[in-house]
Amino acid sequence: MFNVPKLRFGEFEGEYKEVKVGDICNCIVPGRNKPKKFDGDIPWITTPDINSKYIFNPKECLFIDRDEAKKIGSKIIPKDSVVMSCVGELGVIAITKEPIVINQQLHAFLPSKVITSEFLNYSLLTQKKYMERVATKTTLLYMNKNSCNSIPILLPKLQEQKKISIYLTSIDKKIEQLNQKSTLLESYKKGVMQKIFSQEIRFKRDDGGVFEDWEEEKLKNYLVESRIKGSSGDKAKKITVKLWGQGVYAKNEIREGSSNTQYYIRKEGQLIYSKLDFLNCAFGLIPKKLDGYESTVDLPCFNFIKDVNKELLLERIKQKNFYKKNGDIADGSRKAKRIHANTFLSYTLFFPSLEEQQKISNFLTSIDQKITQNNQALEEMKAFKKGLLQQMFV
Repeated sequence: MFNVPKLRFGEFEGEYKEVKVGDICNCIVPGRNKPKKFDGDIPWITTPDINSKYIFNPKECLFIDRDEAKKIGSKIIPKDSVVMSCVGELGVIAITKEPIVINQQLHAFLPSKVITSEFLNYSLLTQKKYMERVATKTTLLYMNKNSCNSIPILLPKLQEQKKISIYLTSIDKKIEQLNQKSTLLESYKKGVMQKIFSQEIRFKRDDGGVFEDWEEEKLKNYLVESRIKGSSGDKAKKITVKLWGQGVYAKNEIREGSSNTQYYIRKEGQLIYSKLDFLNCAFGLIPKKLDGYESTVDLPCFNFIKDVNKELLLERIKQKNFYKKNGDIADGSRKAKRIHANTFLSYTLFFPSLEEQQKISNFLTSIDQKITQNNQALEEMKAFKKGLLQQMFV
């Protein structure tokens, strides 16, 4: 039998009906003009504003009124419509839970009586490959109204649609709960670290005794710059440091680097930062898999010359009251500041004894383990949902 999903609730049978979105929905294409006034109470939604299954009382977006919507040629999208991105990243989808206005990178579908908003939402999520196939290939992928209306949907009866949607919504709720838990754990860790490094929270010895006061030292007492000459820019295996403490990664370059640029070999465990992105918290430790990769002097590396917990020292440097404070006063008021290695090594910070460092590290590691476990559960739940979509939709 054709048009029957691999996974189905036992009480249903028969084939799904093949239709196109345009056959069962009205498609609203927004006006091309951008509002000039944002002083109303109707959310003006763009693709970045869609970060969950539902668009409901968004706090970060802009708002317009009905007169402004009329002036720019945009219709009000009613509640329970399905909004979908049609430019660039295709298939970012959400259901409206209040009237909104959308910009030209989005289209909206108003379901008829034969399909629920929830089922349409899930059906569209399974059709991203089709969207990419029919999209116009310009600088950005683009789907016009006809392309959007042509998206194929295999349609069961309403009762089955509702049961499928209820089940998948329960999975979405679990994913959202895990997402919220990740956010809370990350926020908790950030707050705790701020209190630890400001010494608002102090740890005690195993016997209950108090650790000695933290000492203020220059970074040069912990670190020394490493300059082991490596390859030229056209041969080097390059690394980059991501902003906001997101780690060190191999750099993927389409074009070869210059043969006149000297690169330096970097070793596992070295501290690295970006001179130009110091104020953007571009700090990290070289991971084992990138041992032997290279960078220029604009991404200087340092060996540790003192017995110190490397991860904890990195976390201290990633604190805003270190990099922002020192970066702001460096090189006067220049916008494109390069914090050179000697300047970096001259900065001071308060840091605990090695024994207290270990206590702090163990505590933060326990939080990291909870974050890792939760993130793993989140990825498993997302994979489970993806598998369900592949099997419950033809």
